[in-house]
Amino acid sequence: MTRMKRSLLWALVLVAAGIVAYGLGILLHPPPPLAGQALQNPPDVGGVELVDGSGKAVSLSAFRGKVLLVYFGYTRCADTCPLTMQKLAKAYHDAGAPSDLQVAMITVDPSHDTPAVLDAWVKHFDPSFMGLSGSDAQIAAAAKAFMIGYSTGGEPSDHTAVVEVVGRNAHIRYIYGQGEIVKLSDDLPRLLAASPG
Repeated sequence: MTRMKRSLLWALVLVAAGIVAYGLGILLHPPPPLAGQALQNPPDVGGVELVDGSGKAVSLSAFRGKVLLVYFGYTRCADTCPLTMQKLAKAYHDAGAPSDLQVAMITVDPSHDTPAVLDAWVKHFDPSFMGLSGSDAQIAAAAKAFMIGYSTGGEPSDHTAVVEVVGRNAHIRYIYGQGEIVKLSDDLPRLLAASPG
């Protein structure tokens, strides 16, 4: 075997070893955990019934097969709500505006946030975003299902400001606090690729 052939063979062996080492590195070092808090016993929210922007009754079970990002807030909120919706819009666009992802805000101020008011407000952030309103009783039931606290009577000033990830089978899978919402852009591809649930 000539020196040139030996050199070429060694080069091929080194390249193959590098490819194997890279593959093992990927397998042995999985991606970092998702930023959101995973729920061990994910509650089913498919039975939650609200009202969409056109005033039509809608059940969250209608979104089975999609991943939902759900935020509870209100349109008169001066800071946290619009900032959270901006972060959700960024994450949605960073993910390529996937058709199997729906962003929804559920109001905690149904006396002011009529379906039309809420619909116009959320569509300011993205035309595909959905605002969900309803009666006081419907909002209270939805908040209970999502484990959300909020003040009642007058303008709501306090509410749990988290984004909840609802899996394709209408179960809440992850909760993202305000510090973690910015990491949704990184997590969404994996959240969308995850098994239904």
